[in-house]
Amino acid sequence: MDFLFTQENDNLQVFKNECLSENVSGAYILVGKSGSGKTAFLKYLDGQWKENMGKQVAWLHVEDIVSSIMEKEDLFSTMDAAVFILDNMEELVGKENTIAIFWDVLECWLNEGQHLFIGVTNSERMLIPSYVKLLIAQGITITLPVVSALAKAENIQFSDEEMMSLCEKAEGSFSRLIGIIKREKLFKNIT
Repeated sequence: MDFLFTQENDNLQVFKNECLSENVSGAYILVGKSGSGKTAFLKYLDGQWKENMGKQVAWLHVEDIVSSIMEKEDLFSTMDAAVFILDNMEELVGKENTIAIFWDVLECWLNEGQHLFIGVTNSERMLIPSYVKLLIAQGITITLPVVSALAKAENIQFSDEEMMSLCEKAEGSFSRLIGIIKREKLFKNIT
């Protein structure tokens, strides 16, 4: 899962170009403050996918997810769409174990083929902290001490093995690293 931040315009442009030029699949979380253009960006992509690529796009609501989990239905398989967009994703957090179950269902669906999921959130907890912007500006590379410091700043502890795994998963991207750390923090708080 990759995290895209409206604060990083260049990454959004790359993502947009990839989405419109090839068959992008996977799960992405689009994070930005209220009014930062998240929905407008996705509505633009939605129109392009439908008009130029013939893709069906399904816009989901948190209630759809919660209902499908409570009724033990596979929401993704019942809808004929290649792209799913879930707005206000932060509302899933705190609804019992809904977010953890949702990730499991989503992962199974993504493993079935060329599907794309984009979750949207304006949660302030998910934004890139200013100190990370400073690290990026200074050209700091992702190392174990950097991961350890970022985890400490987010009040989460990882073993050395977990931190090495985080370094690999980040693939040199601070925004991806922050997204992964925040996701891990969320899961550790649920369980």
